[in-house]
Amino acid sequence: MSDELEIDNSNSEVSGRVTVDYLVESISFGNASYPMENWTQPDKSITTFLIRGVQVDIDVTIFQNAGSLGQFSNAYVLVEAYHPIGYLEWSETYTEVMTRGMRNTTTVKWTPEAAHSELNNGVLSGGYTVRVTISNDNIDTDTDTSNNILELEVPVAIWRDKLDDTNEAASYFSMRAYQYSKDSADGPSAVGKGSWQLEEDTGIVGRDNYRHSTPGNNYPGNAYDRLVWGFPTETQNSGCSNQPLGVRGSNELGWYTDDGSYFWPWCNAKLDGNQFVSLDISTQVWGNIGLGDTVGLELWKAGGGTPQTLVHEFEGVSSSNTQWTQVYWKVSDEEMNKLEWHLGFIFESDSSSATAGYNVDDFVIFAIENVSRFTLDVDCKDLISGQYPDLGFSVIPDDPNPPGMECLIHNNGYKDAHVSVISENNNDTWFEPRVDHSLSQTYGSQVFVIIPPDETASFWINQSIIPAAEVTDPSDITVLNITVVGSFTEEEHYFTSIPISVGYHDNARIRSGASNPAFTLNPGGTSTVEVEVTNTGNKNGKFALTGAFPNDRPQWLPWLAISYQDQFGIDIPTVNGFQSIELTKGESMDLILELTAPLETFPGLFDLELQVNGIEGTSTQATFPLGVEIRTEYDLQMSTDSQTISTPADGVQEIIPVTLTNFGNTLEVFEMQLLGDAWLLGAYLSSTQTQPLSAYGTESSGVNLILPMSEGIPPGDYTLILTANSINDQNYNAELYFTITVQDTRKVEVESRDLREQSYRGGQQTESITFQINNTGNIEDQYVIELDIPVGMDAYVESTGMDGEKTPLIQPGASFNVTISFTFDTLAEGDFSLGVTAKSSVNENVQFTGNAKFIVGNLGWIKLLLSSEDLDTDLDSEEPGKIYVLTVNDDGDYDLILQVFNKHYTEQEIRIDFDDKVSASYFGIQVDEYTSAFNIRDNDNENIALKVEVPRTTLLSLPTETYMVNLTIWVESDLDVAPLILRVDLVRESLNQESSEETSGDLAGVIINGLSILVLVGILGGLLFVLWREFSKEEEEVSYNYDSSITSNVGEDGRPVPSANTLLGADESYQPSKIVPELPPESIIIEAQAPLDNSNGPPLPESGLPEGWTMEQWQHYGEQWLNQQK
Repeated sequence: MSDELEIDNSNSEVSGRVTVDYLVESISFGNASYPMENWTQPDKSITTFLIRGVQVDIDVTIFQNAGSLGQFSNAYVLVEAYHPIGYLEWSETYTEVMTRGMRNTTTVKWTPEAAHSELNNGVLSGGYTVRVTISNDNIDTDTDTSNNILELEVPVAIWRDKLDDTNEAASYFSMRAYQYSKDSADGPSAVGKGSWQLEEDTGIVGRDNYRHSTPGNNYPGNAYDRLVWGFPTETQNSGCSNQPLGVRGSNELGWYTDDGSYFWPWCNAKLDGNQFVSLDISTQVWGNIGLGDTVGLELWKAGGGTPQTLVHEFEGVSSSNTQWTQVYWKVSDEEMNKLEWHLGFIFESDSSSATAGYNVDDFVIFAIENVSRFTLDVDCKDLISGQYPDLGFSVIPDDPNPPGMECLIHNNGYKDAHVSVISENNNDTWFEPRVDHSLSQTYGSQVFVIIPPDETASFWINQSIIPAAEVTDPSDITVLNITVVGSFTEEEHYFTSIPISVGYHDNARIRSGASNPAFTLNPGGTSTVEVEVTNTGNKNGKFALTGAFPNDRPQWLPWLAISYQDQFGIDIPTVNGFQSIELTKGESMDLILELTAPLETFPGLFDLELQVNGIEGTSTQATFPLGVEIRTEYDLQMSTDSQTISTPADGVQEIIPVTLTNFGNTLEVFEMQLLGDAWLLGAYLSSTQTQPLSAYGTESSGVNLILPMSEGIPPGDYTLILTANSINDQNYNAELYFTITVQDTRKVEVESRDLREQSYRGGQQTESITFQINNTGNIEDQYVIELDIPVGMDAYVESTGMDGEKTPLIQPGASFNVTISFTFDTLAEGDFSLGVTAKSSVNENVQFTGNAKFIVGNLGWIKLLLSSEDLDTDLDSEEPGKIYVLTVNDDGDYDLILQVFNKHYTEQEIRIDFDDKVSASYFGIQVDEYTSAFNIRDNDNENIALKVEVPRTTLLSLPTETYMVNLTIWVESDLDVAPLILRVDLVRESLNQESSEETSGDLAGVIINGLSILVLVGILGGLLFVLWREFSKEEEEVSYNYDSSITSNVGEDGRPVPSANTLLGADESYQPSKIVPELPPESIIIEAQAPLDNSNGPPLPESGLPEGWTMEQWQHYGEQWLNQQK
């Protein structure tokens, strides 16, 4: 139906011009039998609304308020109902014949097709627009047309139920109470009527209301009852096929219950979630309910499948029957979820406390229905000016800016709008217009699209103008038509027609089908492309062919060499310095364009503009862009003084400088690599990337090829390849080759060893260490080993595996371990360095010396202190090297305390040993067997008890009155060794123990003593004879051991010296002073002494051995003592 009313004025019953003033005085709805529904807004104002599908009376009152009384005229009345989307849903017309002062009311009937109403916080809005429009005969004059139109907006709801009716034969809808089981095993069907019931004369809207308890009583426990919105079937057996007011229903919960509560079959009404844009449900409530019980509005999913329920529970409502609470429920699209739902009230209770419950009244369903009809807002404008072209378009043939329109189309509907946009012209010689749009890639003169609800799509309509288009004939103007229609309804939503006029014009076109860039050249290169030149004007013309840079030309880039040829390769003639052609209107010519790049051209993309300029009376210009790409040209040259080198593999570095120059056409950086045998030679570059190098040889860079010439590289020729790659194009690389000759190289290394982490002790058994002899040359070799031995150390090369003083042949890179045996002299102390030199047996200039460093003696981690009341010196200090002196006048035991101090930061395991090769002949020394090895914590000390045991025989057999014997006490750990020298001064003891005063007795005493001496000499003579016989029989050396104190009587020459007790034939307990007179000591000394053997030492000084020295000490250290005396 059209949204405009065409009125036929030809049959007017009046004649002549009449002055009138018609006005629409009022519009009212409903009648006494079917009044309008009223809604009380939150501000207490009243808004009326209609029910969808229910016919309503519209009373229109027209008043005529001008002209002459009795002079009648016609008033044509149009009544229309517009949906909010904008489409006309219904209209009706009638005619009023009236004179001044007349007022007529006419009733028309209208049935709203769709609901349109919405609640927002209780405010009702939305609805149809009902418009009344008055028009009159053309011969009449209406003095005031502003009052000829009156509009009202009226909301339309789905349904309103005042909850007064329990009639099972209700014409539309009503409520029915049902009881359901909470036990899912009973199924979803109703099992009874339940507790919902009508209470008369207590409603707030209408007369009655519903409650879920018997008046005066509390509601039941364990209830699950619904008040269901629905409708009865048309007949007992018709099912739910009837759809009152367009509402569908179903009976999946049962027609009625088995207990006969209801007789007539019933359909539960359904609301389709796809049918509504919005849904609002309202009711009024008062009362109260027990804790844990529920009453509210309910939607439950229709049909089978998994049950789903939505409940809007009543909360915070009035408890007074004089103050009802309005309840609103806005059901969201997410909750509806495009499903079908039944609707009503729910009451659910448990077995706890109960109350009288709630009273409910006035059940209203407001909705905006999702109608399928739509309207479109269309806004079309010129693409260039942005305005609608009221005067049309003025164009030229082959217009570079042809007529173009942009149309924005907005869908006002609630569903997708299926739309066709059609564009056409009325000139058979022109191309059809082209329509493009924003919804997809489709195009054409007609496009079919789907515009989503409340969205806008863009459409672009372009009308190209053909070359040589004829000048427009005023009697036959070409027009561009644009039409927008519904694709299925064919309802026209928009149409416009725009004239297009063509005038006389010179015009031309030049174009090429070449790809972009059309030219790809190296510096100095030439290339061609095909172009077409057309006279697109509607006059004959002459045209010059040129080219230019549309942008600023780089200063370094000269004009490109451009020339045109015909399709046969013949140059186009040149006139006045330009190549030119003549073309009739509409004529085209194919040409060949040749382009040459300068010799020195930097790379890049350039825009070249081909130009066609009218000459000799032709006034036009046409251009066409072409892309020109100048390729990057790479040319790196690498040079060096020599690409061949001969050198030994002796670890002496060789450097080869290389120069790199960029002769390419762009600033470039190159990455460098060393390939070939670089890994064998260990060769590398001083840098792996050049600095940026300017083009065309204006800048160079250098790099060094470094040859470490590491030891052991096999002799021979090696190849190195220096490569340079462009960082911008890895496919380009330059190469430079080198030949490296490695000579035969003899070289040796001897390892050095630092053994100073431990301390060595002089006078010990021979030890061994190994030195690794490494052939670091590149050919096999044999080496002579020589030792540089410091004073105080004895060392020699073990012959195992050796060829005399030579090693076996050692291959390049291999090694041989030479064993060196060494000892230190007894009194050696301090740092020692043993040199081991290996010399090539072929070339003695090839040699290497390694060193072994030793520390002999104390490192300081062990400190010693010796104390005893028998010592003569003050031992309060820890001065290293101090010689402690013990003077022995009497035989027996002497107790000493040795204090051992651990000066290291870790615990040390301590061992005690004695160097008593000499002292053992004179006295013994012992340490507690439990303390000969022990641990001392860091920075702590231990006291060790020592015992010196001197037998009397030693004191009796001393060679001099005072005899010095040295004993070295060694204290060792894994970290250090500390010696302590104890000098024992032995004082000789006489055989006669009596005092010298007894020799001054009387003569009898002298005679007795003389006789005693004679007797003793005789006895001694006999004993000596016996002893001589015994000794001559024995083949072994007689030694004397004193207990466990390792004491023996041994002379300096190593032969046994018999003790005095042995000579006397008595045991140790014998007291000679009590039975014999004193003997001269010389007689015993003569027997005990042996001649000094100095065959292995330096000559003795005139004064003899130094005080306290033995012959053994003199043999080892006598030379050193003599040097110190000089």
